[in-house]
Amino acid sequence: LCGCYGAQKKYGDVLAICEKLLKAHPDNLRARMMAAMAAEQIGDRTGAIAHYEALAKIPPAAPQALMNISRLYRAMDKPERSAETMKRLLKVDKNNFDANFNLGAYEYGKKNVKAAETYWLAARRAQPANPIVNVNLAMVQGRLGKVKEASASAQTALKADPKNRMALEVYCFILENSRKMDDAMTVYRRWEKYYPTDPIPNRKIAGIYMFQNKKDKAYAEFDLALKKAPKDLDIINTYAMALKMDEKYEKAYALYEKALKVKPGVAQTMFDAAFCLEKQKKPDEAIALVKKAVAADAKNT
Repeated sequence: LCGCYGAQKKYGDVLAICEKLLKAHPDNLRARMMAAMAAEQIGDRTGAIAHYEALAKIPPAAPQALMNISRLYRAMDKPERSAETMKRLLKVDKNNFDANFNLGAYEYGKKNVKAAETYWLAARRAQPANPIVNVNLAMVQGRLGKVKEASASAQTALKADPKNRMALEVYCFILENSRKMDDAMTVYRRWEKYYPTDPIPNRKIAGIYMFQNKKDKAYAEFDLALKKAPKDLDIINTYAMALKMDEKYEKAYALYEKALKVKPGVAQTMFDAAFCLEKQKKPDEAIALVKKAVAADAKNT
């Protein structure tokens, strides 16, 4: 009968019948599970948790019941209760992937990087090739200064999923921080190949070329990045700053003008543009722009 009502999406009727049945047979697993699911369907999360808690007392049903309780607490925006439930699950099944993965995310969100690494390492023992776990580990291991481990985690993620964008980004970051610029360049080119419309690889390659004092190559990469994302202020301002430092003031000014069209009234951009005008021996225009910048940011001393 419950099955028939469920097929008709009459979840209130399903719940009523199951609860009547459970009064006579409180250990009926199927009735308890159907009651929990029906309570969820009608939006009674508290009632659903109560039924899942009853299931959690029965060893064969405990892991899945605790997973469902944790999920419901997350949906109710109660992350602490969700985490507590995951810890209960680990007492039942210490190698549970989902529990370790979610607890890692919980600790990472609280900025407990070391604790996050501990849980994600446990998750990886359950699923060694999982790219998401390995990307997460690469991030936290990088923050903990474990460069070798972070690099290995990122490479494991890329072996499982060569096009994983986050893995590519994290691995490149690790390589750059380790001053392995040629290796970083190789991975950025792979990223560019997989995601040809993404401007980030070109912007990052431009930065490497600037670091290597290969300015013309850097400018070519900046141009490619801007072609892909003509209104990206980060690319525009970074490119403009590079040109300004190279004393290419006319081109730098043109980019600062472009930035001001994308986002008008930014005082710092106007000051930078005014500097370029001054260097081009256009003092009147520079002074006028500085006045605008001061007006836009009255607190600037």
